[in-house]
Amino acid sequence: MRRFSDSLLEFDPAKIERREVYRLLTGAVVPRPIGWASTVSKVGLTNLAPFSFFTVVCVAPPMISLTGRSPTRAANAGRTTATH
Repeated sequence: MRRFSDSLLEFDPAKIERREVYRLLTGAVVPRPIGWASTVSKVGLTNLAPFSFFTVVCVAPPMISLTGRSPTRAANAGRTTATH
């Protein structure tokens, strides 16, 4: 674990036990918080959008998955995150 500041830590999954990696990942998604996803379009437009639908995919390597709906659905009309 490396401390960047009083509130920011970096964990190297290769240097800690899988059980601890699992605890870190599940702590990121339970209870279901809002995750933030940032995108950049092909023309350089940036977007930051909240996501509440994400989950742990794997412990080794540690991965979290964001899941979005099809940009063609009427509910997503005009939402730029879906088109990025």
